[in-house]
Amino acid sequence: MYRPRDTTANIVVMGTGTGEDDLSAWDVECMDRDRGCNGLGCHYVILRDGDVVGHRNYPAARSEEVVGNVDSRYNDNSIFVTLVGSDDWYTEAQREVLSGFIEYLQGPYPEAEPLYQTIV
Repeated sequence: MYRPRDTTANIVVMGTGTGEDDLSAWDVECMDRDRGCNGLGCHYVILRDGDVVGHRNYPAARSEEVVGNVDSRYNDNSIFVTLVGSDDWYTEAQREVLSGFIEYLQGPYPEAEPLYQTIV
């Protein structure tokens, strides 16, 4: 369905830009579909309670092996992690999970550089 990603140079972290709204993975998917994606454009969503949503527990999320559809500068070589919220509105649970999750992703992709398009 999606094109495989050949390299993984980056782990791109971004936000939904939705302030303190408590969105579900479905809400984020609807936002992505509104901008032309088939399902979620990212690989993972970190919800406000710290739960991580990915392909294993939400099939509309992209698997790690395929390109993202979030930012044309990085789609072909990055894993995308989206936090629900905005820079001043991330929860402590999201911040705690993100740190460990970046380390987890760097296990199979040790050369991947975290790029933060949001302030966490």
